[in-house]
Amino acid sequence: MRVRLLPFLIALATFVGLGFVVLATAPAGGAAPAPGPVIVDGGGTPQAGAVDGGQSTGDESAGGNPQAQAQARARTFSAGAQTMGADAQYAVKGIDVASYQGNMNWAAAAQQGIKFAYVKATEGTTYVNPYFNSQYNGAKAVGMYAGAYVFARPDSPNAAAQAAYFVQHAQFARDNRTLPPMLDLEGPYSGTGVSDRCWGLTAAQMVNWIRTFTNYVSANTRTGRQMLLYTNQSWWNQCTGNSKAFSDQYLDIAYWSSNAPSSLPSSWSKWTVWQYDVTPVNYSTAQVDQNVFNGSLAQLAKWASWGPDVTPATTQSVVESGGVIDLFDRASDGHLEHTRWSGSSGWSATENLGGSLVGGPSAASFGTGRIAVFVRGTDNQLWQKTYTPNAGWSGWYPLGGQLSARPSAVSWGGGRLDVVVAGTDDKVYQLTNAGDGWRGWTHLDGLVSPGAGPAAASATSGQLSALILGQNGYLYARDYYPDSGWTGWQNQGWPVPSNRGDIEAAAAVAAQYTVYAYGPDYQARARDYGKGANAGFDSVPGVISTSAAAAADRATGRTDLFALDVYNQVVQNTRMSPTGAWSGWFRPFA
Repeated sequence: MRVRLLPFLIALATFVGLGFVVLATAPAGGAAPAPGPVIVDGGGTPQAGAVDGGQSTGDESAGGNPQAQAQARARTFSAGAQTMGADAQYAVKGIDVASYQGNMNWAAAAQQGIKFAYVKATEGTTYVNPYFNSQYNGAKAVGMYAGAYVFARPDSPNAAAQAAYFVQHAQFARDNRTLPPMLDLEGPYSGTGVSDRCWGLTAAQMVNWIRTFTNYVSANTRTGRQMLLYTNQSWWNQCTGNSKAFSDQYLDIAYWSSNAPSSLPSSWSKWTVWQYDVTPVNYSTAQVDQNVFNGSLAQLAKWASWGPDVTPATTQSVVESGGVIDLFDRASDGHLEHTRWSGSSGWSATENLGGSLVGGPSAASFGTGRIAVFVRGTDNQLWQKTYTPNAGWSGWYPLGGQLSARPSAVSWGGGRLDVVVAGTDDKVYQLTNAGDGWRGWTHLDGLVSPGAGPAAASATSGQLSALILGQNGYLYARDYYPDSGWTGWQNQGWPVPSNRGDIEAAAAVAAQYTVYAYGPDYQARARDYGKGANAGFDSVPGVISTSAAAAADRATGRTDLFALDVYNQVVQNTRMSPTGAWSGWFRPFA
């Protein structure tokens, strides 16, 4: 990278594309900044394409400076050739910019067909792109989709601190115009004082650094999203050991060529963004990195659509017994889908069970291999569908009632089935089948938080529990015993972490069940029934976009959670015992 020293006392020097900034001098009258990574003349920018492009000219040490890179490349091939090739293959064009581009003519860029832009926000824990606000909001003002990126500095070991600084300044918003945050991963640019391409880290250390960074960003309440990782195959192979650990993130592949990359780093089977060139443009006095999106404009819009901050109702239900997991999910068009996991056989093909659901289903296993699934139909009635071994699935059967949220079903006491629901009057009702057919509705009193589904649980064969999120935000429980009937509602002294979403309960061991709720930090929260009144909910780390469906196998103590992530993909989290650690959210069908 070329260093440009501007006269006078300048606190921040500037630079380009996806890049770094440095404090040139301390502000007049101010204290010098704390020691940290050296950030020179605007810092690092995404220039890794010079390494792996079909017309490669060297490595990142060509400067992180797009002008220097382009001059080197111009000696080998025409700068326009790859532009035409990428434009012909992919219709949705984008750019990435940093302080080096300065004040952009965003209207002219839009007229050139640019649909999205990534703007450098930060580098390290001291530098903010001085043009970030005008560049980022300027792109959005002309109708583009915009995202913020951060240039990674693994030579500073505190990845979480860099991530926090990035989130603090990146202006993330749920406005349906904001792209997922991006992390620029490549070798050091000239002037950093770092000569090692991998910033002095081993492959294992680099993988840990990246995961710490992405975990922080994904778990942060302002973002709640996986990241877009910018890199090239050469750097990734060398510096992460060609890690396969980041398939849960998106890929921005740096590959300066007229042909799309034919191979990718091992974490990915497809790229989301391809940086294919850096070239002079009529909307900036500096050259600008050129990108394309791997999809249509409608798909780009969906990628930017986090949706409004609405009640994240559960879309799934799961039952678990004998080493078999049955997962039920409401499809996007409202029908019920089913798939089964049976250990070494993996997941079965998805089965369409029909129906027309509002909200998620609730399933319970009873008898020998039988499963009953309950849903709220579009008429707000409770509907049932039953699976019997050797006979298969029954048709849909209406059970009446008027529901305002997802039902909750549980099997207990030697084959008895109970369903607890919230009515359209926000009161709680129960429906029971003790083997002799369905009885009438029982009014359980209680008032639920509007739109929040209740939970039914059984910790022992002689006890049924109904749980609700009360209108005051606290968890309430009411227990049923066959010989004495229902107790009154009891405030458990546990404020539910968020007044939204459904609550769920699952029993992994006898005499104990765990209540699951949706937290304000977009994470699942768990609380074991029987803890002291002052104990709170524990976080289940990882961002999800719906309340979690839970199931447990009492024979083994295993518990599984299912939810949707921020990209509406099914994710699973497992712990093998009631006191064991959670596996972390993963995509079982990826």
